[in-house]
Amino acid sequence: MPQQDIAIEICPESFAQSRRGTVTGGIYWKVGDQCFPEYGWNDFALVLINEWIESVMRLINQESTSEILHFMDGPFFMRFVSQKKIITCQFIESRQNDREIIEIQWAGSAEQLAQALFNVAQTISQACQDFNHIEPDLQLLKSNQLSLQKFIAKQGRRGPRKP
Repeated sequence: MPQQDIAIEICPESFAQSRRGTVTGGIYWKVGDQCFPEYGWNDFALVLINEWIESVMRLINQESTSEILHFMDGPFFMRFVSQKKIITCQFIESRQNDREIIEIQWAGSAEQLAQALFNVAQTISQACQDFNHIEPDLQLLKSNQLSLQKFIAKQGRRGPRKP
Protein backbone atom coordinates (compact mmCIF):
# COMPACT_ATOMS: atom_id res chain seq x y z
CA MET A 1 0.00 0.00 0.00
CA PRO A 2 1.71 3.25 -1.12
CA GLN A 3 2.07 6.01 1.46
CA GLN A 4 -0.70 8.60 1.12
CA ASP A 5 -1.41 11.87 2.83
CA ILE A 6 -4.11 11.79 5.49
CA ALA A 7 -6.12 14.71 6.85
CA ILE A 8 -9.36 15.44 8.63
CA GLU A 9 -11.16 18.25 6.88
CA ILE A 10 -13.84 20.53 8.28
CA CYS A 11 -16.20 23.11 6.82
CA PRO A 12 -16.10 25.91 9.47
CA GLU A 13 -18.77 27.91 7.64
CA SER A 14 -21.20 25.02 8.26
CA PHE A 15 -20.64 24.96 12.04
CA ALA A 16 -23.73 25.55 14.16
CA GLN A 17 -24.46 25.30 17.85
CA SER A 18 -27.74 23.79 19.06
CA ARG A 19 -29.71 25.10 22.02
CA ARG A 20 -28.15 22.28 24.04
CA GLY A 21 -24.69 23.54 23.11
CA THR A 22 -23.60 20.74 20.78
CA VAL A 23 -21.59 21.76 17.75
CA THR A 24 -22.35 20.25 14.36
CA GLY A 25 -20.67 20.91 11.06
CA GLY A 26 -18.91 19.46 8.09
CA ILE A 27 -16.19 16.95 9.07
CA TYR A 28 -14.66 14.16 7.01
CA TRP A 29 -11.40 12.29 6.46
CA LYS A 30 -9.31 12.76 3.34
CA VAL A 31 -6.85 10.09 2.21
CA GLY A 32 -5.02 11.08 -0.93
CA ASP A 33 -7.84 12.44 -3.07
CA GLN A 34 -10.60 10.29 -1.52
CA CYS A 35 -13.07 11.58 1.09
CA PHE A 36 -14.73 9.51 3.81
CA PRO A 37 -17.60 9.22 4.39
CA GLU A 38 -18.01 11.95 1.78
CA TYR A 39 -16.99 15.53 1.10
CA GLY A 40 -18.74 17.92 3.52
CA TRP A 41 -20.22 15.18 5.74
CA ASN A 42 -22.20 16.88 8.54
CA ASP A 43 -21.88 15.46 12.05
CA PHE A 44 -21.09 16.33 15.67
CA ALA A 45 -17.64 17.71 14.87
CA LEU A 46 -16.49 18.74 18.35
CA VAL A 47 -17.57 15.51 20.07
CA LEU A 48 -16.10 13.37 17.29
CA ILE A 49 -12.69 15.02 17.18
CA ASN A 50 -12.30 14.59 20.95
CA GLU A 51 -13.23 10.90 20.73
CA TRP A 52 -10.92 10.35 17.77
CA ILE A 53 -7.97 12.06 19.46
CA GLU A 54 -8.47 10.01 22.63
CA SER A 55 -8.62 6.76 20.62
CA VAL A 56 -5.48 7.57 18.63
CA MET A 57 -3.64 8.61 21.81
CA ARG A 58 -4.43 5.16 23.27
CA LEU A 59 -2.70 3.64 20.21
CA ILE A 60 0.24 6.03 20.47
CA ASN A 61 0.66 5.38 24.19
CA GLN A 62 0.42 1.62 23.56
CA GLU A 63 -2.65 1.31 25.79
CA SER A 64 -4.32 -0.60 22.95
CA THR A 65 -3.35 -2.05 19.57
CA SER A 66 -6.66 -1.38 17.80
CA GLU A 67 -9.37 1.24 17.99
CA ILE A 68 -12.71 1.75 16.26
CA LEU A 69 -13.55 5.38 15.50
CA HIS A 70 -17.18 6.09 14.70
CA PHE A 71 -19.17 8.84 13.11
CA MET A 72 -22.29 9.73 15.10
CA ASP A 73 -24.54 9.63 12.03
CA GLY A 74 -24.63 6.94 9.40
CA PRO A 75 -23.09 3.47 9.13
CA PHE A 76 -19.50 4.71 8.85
CA PHE A 77 -16.48 3.94 11.01
CA MET A 78 -12.71 3.53 10.89
CA ARG A 79 -10.68 0.62 12.22
CA PHE A 80 -7.16 1.64 13.30
CA VAL A 81 -4.49 -0.95 14.14
CA SER A 82 -1.01 -0.21 15.48
CA GLN A 83 1.86 -2.57 14.64
CA LYS A 84 5.56 -1.78 15.03
CA LYS A 85 5.33 2.02 14.72
CA ILE A 86 2.93 1.79 11.76
CA ILE A 87 -0.75 2.55 12.06
CA THR A 88 -3.09 1.09 9.47
CA CYS A 89 -6.63 2.21 8.94
CA GLN A 90 -9.64 0.87 7.12
CA PHE A 91 -12.44 3.32 6.35
CA ILE A 92 -15.59 1.21 6.42
CA GLU A 93 -19.27 1.42 5.57
CA SER A 94 -21.33 -1.09 7.51
CA ARG A 95 -24.09 -2.70 5.49
CA GLN A 96 -27.00 -4.99 6.28
CA ASN A 97 -26.26 -8.45 7.67
CA ASP A 98 -23.04 -7.18 9.29
CA ARG A 99 -21.40 -6.86 5.88
CA GLU A 100 -18.55 -4.36 5.80
CA ILE A 101 -17.39 -2.47 2.73
CA ILE A 102 -13.82 -1.17 3.01
CA GLU A 103 -13.88 2.06 1.04
CA ILE A 104 -10.33 3.32 1.71
CA GLN A 105 -7.18 1.90 3.32
CA TRP A 106 -4.27 3.88 4.73
CA ALA A 107 -0.99 3.10 6.50
CA GLY A 108 1.44 5.57 8.01
CA SER A 109 3.26 6.74 11.09
CA ALA A 110 1.69 7.66 14.40
CA GLU A 111 3.26 11.09 13.98
CA GLN A 112 1.55 11.60 10.62
CA LEU A 113 -1.83 10.71 12.13
CA ALA A 114 -1.22 12.86 15.23
CA GLN A 115 -0.31 15.81 13.00
CA ALA A 116 -3.55 15.44 11.01
CA LEU A 117 -5.57 15.38 14.24
CA PHE A 118 -3.66 18.33 15.70
CA ASN A 119 -4.24 20.42 12.59
CA VAL A 120 -7.99 19.86 12.54
CA ALA A 121 -8.27 20.29 16.32
CA GLN A 122 -6.64 23.69 15.96
CA THR A 123 -9.09 24.68 13.21
CA ILE A 124 -12.15 23.41 15.12
CA SER A 125 -11.01 25.21 18.26
CA GLN A 126 -10.71 28.49 16.34
CA ALA A 127 -14.09 27.99 14.64
CA CYS A 128 -15.77 27.41 18.02
CA GLN A 129 -14.12 30.48 19.52
CA ASP A 130 -15.23 32.55 16.53
CA PHE A 131 -18.86 32.04 17.51
CA ASN A 132 -18.15 32.27 21.26
CA HIS A 133 -18.72 28.60 21.92
CA ILE A 134 -17.39 27.73 25.36
CA GLU A 135 -18.31 24.42 26.92
CA PRO A 136 -16.62 21.38 28.42
CA ASP A 137 -16.10 19.77 24.99
CA LEU A 138 -14.05 22.76 23.86
CA GLN A 139 -11.96 22.67 27.05
CA LEU A 140 -11.40 18.95 26.49
CA LEU A 141 -10.30 19.69 22.91
CA LYS A 142 -7.67 22.13 24.18
CA SER A 143 -6.37 19.48 26.58
CA ASN A 144 -6.31 16.89 23.77
CA GLN A 145 -4.44 19.33 21.52
CA LEU A 146 -1.77 19.66 24.19
CA SER A 147 -1.36 15.86 24.34
CA LEU A 148 -0.94 15.72 20.56
CA GLN A 149 1.47 18.65 20.59
CA LYS A 150 3.66 16.96 23.23
CA PHE A 151 3.74 13.72 21.23
CA ILE A 152 4.65 15.50 17.98
CA ALA A 153 7.39 17.53 19.69
CA LYS A 154 8.79 14.36 21.27
CA GLN A 155 9.16 12.86 17.78
CA GLY A 156 11.94 15.34 17.06
CA ARG A 157 9.98 17.94 15.21
CA ARG A 158 10.17 21.62 16.08
CA GLY A 159 6.46 21.54 16.82
CA PRO A 160 3.15 21.10 15.11
CA ARG A 161 2.81 22.57 11.66
CA LYS A 162 0.05 25.08 11.09
CA PRO A 163 -2.67 23.88 8.69
